[in-house]
Amino acid sequence: MRIEPFTEDHDQLRQTIRRWVAEEITPHAAEWEAEGIFPREVFTRAGDLGFLGLSVPEEWGGSGGDYWATVVWGEELGRAGFGGVPMALGVQTDMATPPIHEFGTDEQKRRWLEPAMRGEKIAAIAITEPDAGSDVAGIRTCAVRDGDDWIINGAKTYITNGTRADFCTMVVRTAGKPGDHSGVSLFLVDTDLPGFSVAKKLDKLGMRSSDTAELSLVDVRVPGDALLGEEGMGFGEIMWQLQGERIIGALQAVGTAEQLLERATAYARERTAFGRPIGSFQVQRHRLAEIATRIEATRRLVYETAEAWERGLYPTLSIAMIKLAGARLAHWVSDEVMQLFGGFGYAEESGIPLLWRDMRLLRIGGGADEVQLEVIGKLIEGAGGLREPARAQVAVGEDRGVGVQPLYREEHEALRKSARAFVEAEITPNVEAWEAARDFPRELFRTVGEAGFFGMKFDPAHGGSGPDFVAQAVWIEELARAGSGGLAADLGAHSDLPALYIDRAGTEEQKQRWLVPSIAGEVVGALAITEPDAGSDVNGIRTRAIRDGEDWVINGAKTYITNGSWSDFVVVLATTDPEKGHGGKSLFVVEADSPGFERRRLSMLGWHTSHTGELSFTDVRVPDANRLGEAGTGFYQVMQNFAWERVSMSLGAIVAAEESVLGAMAYGRERQAFGRPIGSFQTWRHRFADLATRIAEGRALTDHALRVMIAGREDAPIEAAKAKRFTQRLAVDCADWAVQIHGGAGYMMEYPAQRWLRDARLGPIGGGTDEIMAEIIGRSMGF
Repeated sequence: MRIEPFTEDHDQLRQTIRRWVAEEITPHAAEWEAEGIFPREVFTRAGDLGFLGLSVPEEWGGSGGDYWATVVWGEELGRAGFGGVPMALGVQTDMATPPIHEFGTDEQKRRWLEPAMRGEKIAAIAITEPDAGSDVAGIRTCAVRDGDDWIINGAKTYITNGTRADFCTMVVRTAGKPGDHSGVSLFLVDTDLPGFSVAKKLDKLGMRSSDTAELSLVDVRVPGDALLGEEGMGFGEIMWQLQGERIIGALQAVGTAEQLLERATAYARERTAFGRPIGSFQVQRHRLAEIATRIEATRRLVYETAEAWERGLYPTLSIAMIKLAGARLAHWVSDEVMQLFGGFGYAEESGIPLLWRDMRLLRIGGGADEVQLEVIGKLIEGAGGLREPARAQVAVGEDRGVGVQPLYREEHEALRKSARAFVEAEITPNVEAWEAARDFPRELFRTVGEAGFFGMKFDPAHGGSGPDFVAQAVWIEELARAGSGGLAADLGAHSDLPALYIDRAGTEEQKQRWLVPSIAGEVVGALAITEPDAGSDVNGIRTRAIRDGEDWVINGAKTYITNGSWSDFVVVLATTDPEKGHGGKSLFVVEADSPGFERRRLSMLGWHTSHTGELSFTDVRVPDANRLGEAGTGFYQVMQNFAWERVSMSLGAIVAAEESVLGAMAYGRERQAFGRPIGSFQTWRHRFADLATRIAEGRALTDHALRVMIAGREDAPIEAAKAKRFTQRLAVDCADWAVQIHGGAGYMMEYPAQRWLRDARLGPIGGGTDEIMAEIIGRSMGF
């Protein structure tokens, strides 16, 4: 399975742009920042190299590449070490000129687009006014017809490239009054026209190397052919332009965050404190792990959005999400890296304050955070769901050889419908009763098995229909929608843990004995690793298995074992050679009726329907034929299978988070306060928008981890750890906010919100705690 969206040509382009940025841009940061501007020759140089029109057809001066070339451009610009030049170049390539290519006449393209692609003309996008920023419909600058010409009067402010632009793509009102969407038009305005002036160059907190101006237009006469697109249609045209602007901004944000992480990682290795590198301290290692995880989550959502845009879709919801997420990410990372650098990070010579100042603009420009939250909040309320409709067109289909490879095929979507119907018919109607009883019928395993949902990742020779881990992912997601974490855990653990171990390490005889009936749901299995004194520390287990002739004698205890209290068999990890460390662990299948095997069911905060147990082994004798895999390989089998366990937990957590938010939104529509539905208050609309954005990031990150695992890449455990760390805490947050909007009702057992929270709270603990995930990620970075 292909993982990254780029081709070899894209990779070569990336190397070229990175080299140019490193050699010709970054070394001049201090000089250009001090001067408050950078040489005009940077534009012409970029034009000569073909960077200013990577996705523009060759006939109009571009390079004729696909949108993934622009993705590379945005990410690599973000690595410059400061934001001013990347922003100015981004305005040229992805803000001021795309409307000319999209809506312009051939003559307009020849006059303005082609020289801009060569860097001979500098472009600016002029939207914002002193009294109209993100509210584009509120603009007051107006154009009035005068014969074949137009006379423009007004003012624009915060205009990047404004002091030296050769022309502006300008939003102007040609009819109506401020606030009307109709009557807005686009014009191409040359800056050397009489009446056009730079009122002043603005002094900014950051982005100092990028010139930003306030513009004045007094009776500026432009010819009729300066009208870009259709008269009165400018609002829709500029809304289209803003989508591309927000994507390039998110790409630069991810590139900047990645470059900051690399700097922080290097500094954490070099800087010593208390006699050792600061990266060896767990708090710093975990800080870097959190940064890496959040970067990856945002990057994967940006890539999914870029894929939709490249296909000609219009993913407004996803674009607003990546604008919000990217802007927050870049500034947050700069702040975290400053903290890691300590006093040096606060000194200008480190370069961190420069990026800290520059990245702060991203949460304002191109539509402030609050505007994005408003857009997202209204879109998810109107759509009645949290997913971008365009995502379905990107996520399903065949691989095109470039871009984000779809995970799902048409047969997976058919399976989703079948699985959802099964869950809605067989499980969901019974959830409240089963939760109240703290139990569910054991026969459900057989029902699920007969429907084929246990076998999708297993070979047909053993009763499966795979191997297809994507199909299994579909089942996990749909099962999570039932709203019972314990039930989903029991059914999921049965097929995703012991059955998988037997499939991967068992003999054919063992598969026939335990795997085949497990897939059919005729028996229930459990996996026993955790012990009272050894949880995530797998190497610290004390349960012993000692060879005695043709048998092994097992003594010890296991706890927090899903299905442990009612399983027919248990796959047990035991120490067989204490002297060999990791190589001294082995796996055994212990049947529940074995003498000396005892168990009890545990009462837990959540997962009330789960049969989680504590197991005791007292001189339990098992034949060597029950040993799973070679002796001494148990630890390595556990490590290999952890990746899928954590990906599967992430899949379930994302749906649980989504269902919590949807439930909260539904309650917000029904519950009245102060004469209106509480969900209509902006504070809740923005809260839901924030959570929906994080869910979209978590889904993209989890999809990426699944791709990496299916491809068999060595970093699969790392990507799975990132997905698990991100999604489990997210599910808790979403459920907690669901309780909050319910108010007192959310604290009552008769409402499901409290169950969502109780069930979700296990996620950051089970399958490896948040802290263990951070340790895995941090150590993968060399600490």
